Amino acid sequence: MSLVSIPFALLLSSFASDPPPAGDALADRVGADALFYASLDTGRMVDGMTALGLVTLLDEPQVQEFLRPLAGDLPCEISTGGLRQLIDSVPWREYVSGRVEIAVRGIEVDLGGQRIELSASQPFDARALNKLGGLAQLAHGGSMAGASFSLDAVASLDAGPRFEQWFDGMVGHLRQSGIDAEGERCRVGGHDAQRLRVRFDDDAPSTSVWFAGEGSRWWFSGSAASLERCLAPRGDSLAQSAPFRRWQAQVTQGTPALQTYVNVAHIGRIFERLVPPIVKEELDLLGLSSIESLGVATTFVDGGVRDSLAISWSEAPKGLLSLLDCVEGGFDFLTAAPAETGLFVGLRVAPEALLDKLLAVSEQIAPGSSHGLELALDEIEGQVGMDVRSEVLAAFGDEIGLYLTPPGAGGMLPDGMLQLEIGDREQFDKLLGMARGLFEQQGLAVNDARGLPEGWSGFTVVPEGAPIQPIVAISGDALCIAPNVLALKSALKARESGRSGSALDNARLQRVLTALTGKPNADGLSLLAFVDLERLVSIGYQFVPMAAGALQEGSGGRLDPAALPESEIVASHFSGLGIAGSSDRRGLSLSFFTPTGLLPTFAAAAAWSMPMMVHQQPPQERMAEPVVVAREAEPAVQPASEPARGSGKTLAQLFANLEKATGATIDFPESLASIVIDYKARSGDLETILAELSAQVGFRYEVREVDGAPLVVISAG
Repeated sequence: MSLVSIPFALLLSSFASDPPPAGDALADRVGADALFYASLDTGRMVDGMTALGLVTLLDEPQVQEFLRPLAGDLPCEISTGGLRQLIDSVPWREYVSGRVEIAVRGIEVDLGGQRIELSASQPFDARALNKLGGLAQLAHGGSMAGASFSLDAVASLDAGPRFEQWFDGMVGHLRQSGIDAEGERCRVGGHDAQRLRVRFDDDAPSTSVWFAGEGSRWWFSGSAASLERCLAPRGDSLAQSAPFRRWQAQVTQGTPALQTYVNVAHIGRIFERLVPPIVKEELDLLGLSSIESLGVATTFVDGGVRDSLAISWSEAPKGLLSLLDCVEGGFDFLTAAPAETGLFVGLRVAPEALLDKLLAVSEQIAPGSSHGLELALDEIEGQVGMDVRSEVLAAFGDEIGLYLTPPGAGGMLPDGMLQLEIGDREQFDKLLGMARGLFEQQGLAVNDARGLPEGWSGFTVVPEGAPIQPIVAISGDALCIAPNVLALKSALKARESGRSGSALDNARLQRVLTALTGKPNADGLSLLAFVDLERLVSIGYQFVPMAAGALQEGSGGRLDPAALPESEIVASHFSGLGIAGSSDRRGLSLSFFTPTGLLPTFAAAAAWSMPMMVHQQPPQERMAEPVVVAREAEPAVQPASEPARGSGKTLAQLFANLEKATGATIDFPESLASIVIDYKARSGDLETILAELSAQVGFRYEVREVDGAPLVVISAG
């Protein structure tokens, strides 16, 4: 029964606040062989949400003054304090107040005293298989009353003062529903506990849940042994295990508000003896056997939310997964990007090493397939006259970087530069010469660039009729591609003089990097993407006055566009967007930094897109599907006397009045339009009026909803 109540408690707990004592987490007590672990720290969740930049924007005096005309329509004061008061006004923490956690170790089956325990410590073997054969015989006989099944899981939560009352009510409701729920008191781990045995049907197996209180903490488990271990901790815990600690080091800088962890190696160990050797070899070839654990974590950090996904290795990745093993080491091109950089995208990958891995993996998975790739490489070599591996790919280094800066005075397009690291300079010069020749063959004007800083050389490409004339420049071990000569010269001169600083001096980028990695630099990253959201909001805010009419109309004329907050105030509550990826001996990790977190963002996007999708459907499709009320009218009730056909109103007139009164659209056949009846509505309800008219005249109708308004389709009876 408690397994039913736990998800409900998890839902309520999102509004709770007080965290439990440090070191008292379920991960500190459950065994290291746990397969799955999830925790929700409701205190951090609420505190983090009310501290978000978008929420603290409500505390700005200009924002409060602008929204003051709407204050009467809002359920709380316009401030973060008002929002917290609104949360506190809902008594969720009367039921759950603090942290909610769950861990799964395996399953337990009891066949008349014969127990089957499946976990990482008790993997599947022949004895367990034979016992399951007995379970199959019970099922075939039509009765499994002698069997019990329990999920070896432990859940804990910090209960509010009314949780026990609610829990007892749920058990009582279970019994009132005719479900056999038998409770008994017992002792587990030196604590008073209770066991609840539930059977949903006389012939069904039973399931048991043990639960106990420890102060305000409640513990639930499908296994008495697992519950005892948590109430009286002993041995290695999940929090102390090396796999869990490695995974946490990848996803957390601080304490997450929400985390979900899966130990893939433990799950595989349970069924290892059932997997044929050939399947194991196939998993090795795919690289899946290298995965030790994986999971996601959400952490509130300064300026927003970090969502992280991490995969940990038990050994160096093999097979397909080895292709994801990128180059680590950070991004030197960040120091070449100016401080006013508004967007930066960087990637580190070694082309030559990646090709070698691809050939090796393809040969392992499908022997002989690498021959086709080698033939393709030979064809390319024949066309370019260079060896792909030792000359073409060797020409490139392992770093790519792109940055954009806001457009200059009077400009419409942003400035920026694409940068490539050069590997073998001699081979790269050959490739660059070939590229220049191809441009000329295509009829493009290619001119040597003049006036570049010392040590730089390059050429411009002039596409006919194009608004830009890109320039390709090279120096030392870097290739730069800019939209025009002036942009390149300005960037190179600023870089040499150091007067503008670098992107690493950008306070918003430092903030995003700190949120993503815990330090204000990109050391060790293989992937980095950054958007200066503060600058972007500041630029976009300039177009808000263009929507002044819609703003006034949407607020009923109460919001004054002239009282809009200043752009600097709004933009200061945004820092940036960021993505960081790393690949090292521990595994892969990918982190996202956003102002609100990914889950709320996706939920809001889905809610916004749904009506847009409906609106974009052709009218005939919209009318065909969303039937809300569709029924035949009751058999026509013949009136005692034939209605007068020369007095009263026609149906066409009645339907027209009904459309005005209800906002509905009524579609009816011409054959009914001229019928005159004496009718006086006794109700303003659309369906009541339609039912009365249908009973008097004898037509059929159905009510549909199209674009949020009712559509009535009438047919002759």
